[in-house]
Amino acid sequence: MEIMAASGLWQYQIAAQMKLTDETLTKYYAHELETGWATTIAAATNVIVTEMLSNTDKSLDAAKFFLKSRGKGLWSETKQVELSGPNGGPILTQSIDIDALDTDQQEQLESMLNTVLALPTPNEEIVYEPWEYEEEEAEENA
Repeated sequence: MEIMAASGLWQYQIAAQMKLTDETLTKYYAHELETGWATTIAAATNVIVTEMLSNTDKSLDAAKFFLKSRGKGLWSETKQVELSGPNGGPILTQSIDIDALDTDQQEQLESMLNTVLALPTPNEEIVYEPWEYEEEEAEENA
């Protein structure tokens, strides 16, 4: 059970796998649910630190990984990217007078904007809640 919690499975998934209700799972396995992830992080950190201190070919990579992931922001290999316009100048922008567009052009513009706005941001994590699956299944079966 602790391995499932450490793997990041949701409680309802663990309960289903163990053929328990959510209430029974949390009543008897609250400690494992709370500490599973920390136990895994501790074990992984131990492996990395052991490798880092072993003075082998992999030590440098292990040290870099440890510092990037656990170094509290004090060390990273962040790449900085600067955007500019032609020949290093400012980025050119152009205003659109929406009222000057005909109805078809306005609809095309709206469609393009909606498509772009629907894209996830680079750092956005897509999370599905358990009830969303049930709603989707109900809609598909209707």
